[in-house]
Order: sequence, then structure tokens, then C-alpha cells
Amino acid sequence: MRKIVMVAALASCGAAMAITDAEIEALIGKMTVEEKVGQLVQLASAGKADGPLSEDATGVALPADVAETVRKGGVGSLIGACGVANFNAFQRIAMNEARVKIPLMVGHDMIHGVMTQAPIPLALSCAWDEKLWYDCGRLIAVETPAKGCNWTFAPMVDMCRDSRWGRIAEGPGQDPYLGGKMGAALVKGIQSRAGALPVAACLKHFAAYGGAEAGRDYNTVEMSESTFRNVYLPPFEDGVRAGALTVMPAFNTLNGVPCSVNKWLLTDILRGHLGFEGFTISDWEGVKECEFDRHGMAETHAGLAVLALAAGMDQDMMSGLYQRELVQLIQDGKVPMSEIDRSVRNILKVKNALGLWENPYIDEAKLASQIDLAAHARLARAIAAKCCVLLKNDNSVLPLEKGARVALVGPGAEDCDSISGTWSAYIENRFEMTLPEGLRGAGVDFTYTPCYDWKKGSVDSDALAAAAAKADVVVAIFGQRGTESGEGWSVLDVALPKVQVEALDALKATGKPVVALLMNGRPLAIPELAEKADAVLEAWCPGTSGGGAIADVLTGKVNPEGRLTTEFPVATGQLPLYYNRLRTGRPTEVSAQYLSCYRDGPFRALYPFGYGLSYTTFAYANEKATVADGTLTLEADVTNTGRVAGVETVQAYTRQMVGVESRPVRELRAWRKVPLAPGETQHVVLNIPVAQLSYWAKDRLVPAAGPMRAWITSDSVSGKTLEFRL
Repeated sequence: MRKIVMVAALASCGAAMAITDAEIEALIGKMTVEEKVGQLVQLASAGKADGPLSEDATGVALPADVAETVRKGGVGSLIGACGVANFNAFQRIAMNEARVKIPLMVGHDMIHGVMTQAPIPLALSCAWDEKLWYDCGRLIAVETPAKGCNWTFAPMVDMCRDSRWGRIAEGPGQDPYLGGKMGAALVKGIQSRAGALPVAACLKHFAAYGGAEAGRDYNTVEMSESTFRNVYLPPFEDGVRAGALTVMPAFNTLNGVPCSVNKWLLTDILRGHLGFEGFTISDWEGVKECEFDRHGMAETHAGLAVLALAAGMDQDMMSGLYQRELVQLIQDGKVPMSEIDRSVRNILKVKNALGLWENPYIDEAKLASQIDLAAHARLARAIAAKCCVLLKNDNSVLPLEKGARVALVGPGAEDCDSISGTWSAYIENRFEMTLPEGLRGAGVDFTYTPCYDWKKGSVDSDALAAAAAKADVVVAIFGQRGTESGEGWSVLDVALPKVQVEALDALKATGKPVVALLMNGRPLAIPELAEKADAVLEAWCPGTSGGGAIADVLTGKVNPEGRLTTEFPVATGQLPLYYNRLRTGRPTEVSAQYLSCYRDGPFRALYPFGYGLSYTTFAYANEKATVADGTLTLEADVTNTGRVAGVETVQAYTRQMVGVESRPVRELRAWRKVPLAPGETQHVVLNIPVAQLSYWAKDRLVPAAGPMRAWITSDSVSGKTLEFRL
């Protein structure tokens, strides 16, 4: 793997190096042991609870304990949005009052926006649009300084195949190729220097966190090295190549060794194999979680500090182990100064790349000129509309007919937490956020009656029937609250709650067409909706302009173009479920008793990876696969066979029929979004480097060879099979 040197990796920041490497080395040489250790420490910007405050020279009140630690050079970064005034005040202490003048970084989890929230990342991935992810990153870059931060713990590029895991909401789905492209685009957007102060991105969680057993957060991960390298590692490789300045190791163990103290992972793989030259920071108290009565990697906190630093963990978030233990360990000769200097050097180079010596402060005038909430709301609305996935549309119930009377029923239509989703602590931009606001702005004649809760109580059948009686069509909300996905939100069951199924039955009994509007942070098992609803629109948690975006899709102002990036199960018992599974020796196509299937339900997904409908239809013809000059070329004529313009996401998949190890039934290799007018045909050509088809097996990268199959098609289960050979 090519080595990513710091200067090249930081090209996405557009950063001019403020000081030289020689000056960094001279600075390290001037630092005391305590000051060096301080750079490896992250503390909360809010300080101790109920602690005293102190004022800086400009009269800004700061937590006294944090201010004094900064003054002594005892901290390298802070966590928590501290506000512009506090950020600048802390920075003035670091640059004017500390003995060695080293600027601070302040980080927080700005995952899919700050004041303005785009849809959750899982929804963003369904747009299959790298520019959209870049635009979202630029939005984060502009708004993050407004909260007193210059570092965001994003993107999360964990692959997830089990939607019981709540943090599936924070990532780009289940495909490593698509996830890597999206994560890299977000890194470039975040580090585009678009705001009043450059912002650093942080790839997380390194690595395989999304493979936790049984979808239970923080749980054990056991997997082959082939699976690790072919599925879970590639998005991090793409993020490193995009120039991500920092990486956050995961909480979990990986094949028995916690990622926080895993030298193979943090040194051999991250720095050796991927060529990463930024710095690593633990997740919240991640190092401490390796202690005696938890992961059990050392008997003492001092022993953990030794392990973590030697493994390659540069900065410790909030556990205090480095702060309490490292100075004494150095004095006792148990930690070599070379390890301390290595981590300090990594951190100082990132701060230098951000230009913090040259300009450490948030420019308040520039910030004020950039925060155009109306423009940001329009962008968030356009993004959210592109992320909606139409799963069913019998009899063209959608888009809503002009002048149709609509009964909006169900929970969450006015619940900002459900609309914005996880990691939305700082939302301020609420332009047509709720669904009633969006429908009202679109001129829809509607009434809103909740009628049932997300998952408890009973259905108000009388209110529901009364609402439906006055309407031509019912738009009914199903799913889960936005706060019911994200960190710590693993669940046993992803089926619709009983009360929602009862509501669906009651709606069908009214005889009115039912549009099921899904708002949720994870794929759900929704066979009842697939069977009984007339239309199903997956809107996810669409962000701070979500109501307007959903209205745009429901009314046809926007033709849905989202495509799934993770599979929807028929039942929870199918999980984990993923399209790029390995083939078995007893595939379901064989007509025999002993098959790899379920006797009490289907084997395949309810809605497969790559799936999504439009208000128009598309047809494929003249599909062809050729190989020449190291390139696989897949071609097809794609026609819009409907009556309105639409965008088709043309997808390319391959399968290696014979390999060193068994290979997946399909793997995504390329895609292109193709806008087509009614009746228009485009000849679509997707060129794929043959080298891209290589895979890891038996500790090495193996070139693809022998008989192959390919598909140029609309999703991961359809299309004409094309044969070729390498």
C-alpha cells in the first residue's frame, strides 16, 4: 500500500505549512516531560462539574481547572462544543500564557451537520452521490467553528451487516466500495478549509466495530483476516488516501485484542499498511475500558498506559490514564522517551497542517458572513429529498394528485428529535423541519391526527377512521423515533411494533389508499407494509429541513432517486443480512431438502441492496462485458420507459467463480447516476480497472483470474448475467 506522507495527505485542506519539520523537532526538544505528556491528553472543555470559573484578559469566563491545565501545557485538545468566545479564550492562554506556545484542538461529534442537520449518514449513503457527501462535509466545515470547535469526530465508515446495531445510523451501509467513496468525499468536504477556521476530520471507529456479535454495541468482534481486509478495512484506506488527519480506534476487541491497545491494528495496519501519518485518539475512555475488570489487558492503569502508547494510541480521550501515569512511567524507565516524542510529533504535525500556529483563532467576522441559515436549509432540503427511497408504489399512488385531500396520521410528524436523528445536539436551523410545515408550504390540503404511538399503547381507531373518511389518501408514519438509533441503541427485534401493525390494519379497513412513510435510523423488518400499504417511502431521519424534503417527494416536485445501501430483512432472525455473502455448497437454487435456507420464512431480503423505485420506469438492453488493456468494460442501453423525467442509478457487479478462497455472490464495482427524459435512451459505459477486482486471501493480495460473471443493472439481485474471463 502506498505511503501517504503528511504534506500530500493534507492537500485536501489546502494547508500551507506554518512551521517547518525542523521547527517542530526544535519545539519538541524544548518541552518538558510534563508538557509532552500534556499533548497526549484530551479533557472536557466544560471542566469539572460545579467547578469554579476564571476570566481571561477579555473577560470571558472559563472553567478554572481547564484554563489552568492549558496554562501549564497539560492538555493537547479539548472535547465539547465550547462556543466561539471560549475557544478563542482557551487559545489565547495556550498561545500567550503557556511556556511553550502550542495551539489547541477542540473536537466534538458533528456527524451529519451542526446548526443545520443533513439526513443521518445511512440516509446520505442512499443518494449514491459523492458530491452530496462532499457538500455535507463543507456544511460541517462552515458551521463547526460556530460552536467553538475545529475538529469533528466524523466520518464513521464502519461497515454494518446487522441492523440490530444502533450505530448503523451513523455509517454508510454495508458495502465497502460505496462506503469508502462516501467517507472519502466527506473527509474532503470537512477538510476543505471552507469555514472561519480549518476543521480536521476523524475516521472512526478503527476497526470492525460494525461487526459486533449479535449487533450488540461494544461487543466482541471475531472475524477472519480475509473478511477484515476485504470488507471492513477498505473504507478506512479510502479515508486515509483522502487525507483524514485523525483516526479514532474502536471500543471493541478484534480477535481477542481491544482495538485501543492493538499494536497490529494501530501500527502494522494503520501506519504500515495504510500509510497513515496523522494522529490517533481513543474513543471516550477507550483506553481505560481495557482495565483489569473489563477487557482485562493489564492489572494496573499504569500497565494500560504502557500498552496503549506502545500500540500506537497517540492521544487519550477523557480516561486520564496518560495524564496520571505517563510522567512517572517515563521517570521509571518503563516508557521510552522515543514513544512519547513519536506521538507528540504526530499531534504537532496535524496542528501545523491545520495552520494553527499561523492562525489559531476563529475569525468571528468571517464566521458571521458565512452562516447563511436560509441557504444552508435549502441545501439540507435538497440533500434530504435525494436520500428518500421509494420501496413500493402500487397503482402510482405517489406522487400525490394535485388537490388531493390528505390525512396525515401517526407519530413523529412534529417531533424534531425523530426528524433530525442521532447526534443532533446543536440544531438551530429549523426551516420547514416538521412534516406539517413541509406539506403546508407545498400547498397540500391535509389534516394531522397522531392516532397511535411509535411502539406503545393502542390505536385510536375512531380518530383514524374519522381522518381517513375526509381524505382521498392517507399518509401514515411508521418506524421509530430518531433517538432510538445511534450509540447504545442495539435492539433484539427490528420488526414493527404491534401498535403500528394494528394501525396499518385499521387503515386498510378504511378502504383509502395508504402511503406508508418510514422514519427510522435503521433498516426494519416491514413485511406488513410491503404487503398491505399501497406505497412505501423510506425517508429515514431526514434532518432539519426534512419536512420540506419529504413534501417535495410526496408531491412529485422531486422524483425519488435513492437506492438502498443496506438490506431490509423480512424478519429479525435473518440478521446479519448482506448481499455480498459467500456462496454455500448448498445454495437455495438447488432443488433438494438440505439447503442453506430457513424452513419458516424466506432466505433473501425483503428489499435488497441497491434497490429503489422511481415515479418513472427504466429498461436495460444490449448488456455487454469486455476486457481489454487491464480494464473491464460493462455497457448497456438504459431507457426511461415512463412519462416523467427520472434518474436511474446504474450499478455494476462482478463475481469471481473460482478463487483461492470462496468469493461473494456479487460485489459492487462501479455505479453511475443517469438522468433520463421520458423515452430517452443512453448508452451507459462503466469502466472498471481489473486491479480493482483483486482480493485479500491467505495473507496476500490475490489478482482476480479465471471465469467471471458480471451484471450491469438496477440492484444487487437483478440483471442479465454476463460471462467473461481474466
